[in-house]
Amino acid sequence: MLHGETPIGAVGSVDDVTDLQELHRQSTERERMLDAVLSSSSDMIVVIDEQLKLSFVSQGSWKVLGRDPAEWVGRDAFELIHPDDIGRAAESALESIEADAGPRPAIAARLLHADGTWRHTQLVGNNMVDNDHVHGLVVTVHDLSAQLEAEATAA
Repeated sequence: MLHGETPIGAVGSVDDVTDLQELHRQSTERERMLDAVLSSSSDMIVVIDEQLKLSFVSQGSWKVLGRDPAEWVGRDAFELIHPDDIGRAAESALESIEADAGPRPAIAARLLHADGTWRHTQLVGNNMVDNDHVHGLVVTVHDLSAQLEAEATAA
């Protein structure tokens, strides 16, 4: 404090942020673990928001569709779906968004690979619209192309 021009004291505050630093460290470690798990998955995981736009695309999009996931965030979730499969996929997405949380029945849909071929996939949606960290429909995309090809060869 100042009295006239002569300082006569000081006021300060000290906060212990050890707990906050530990929480931040744990949160960062969990984020790194989640990134590693999603990156190693052979499946692609996407989050579709209530406007049916992609709000998250996992690194699995490289494996499943040969596409950079960063290029797809914010785009229409149905851009890559075969025209004959869009109706079924849209109906399933809307039903999933309106349903309670939890996995929905799987549907089949063909998705466009970067090389121009159609990949046969299985899509499983999980309504997480009300989850404060997700706010969307989480869809796991499993590529069935190799399996179907092997079955056709065996037949």
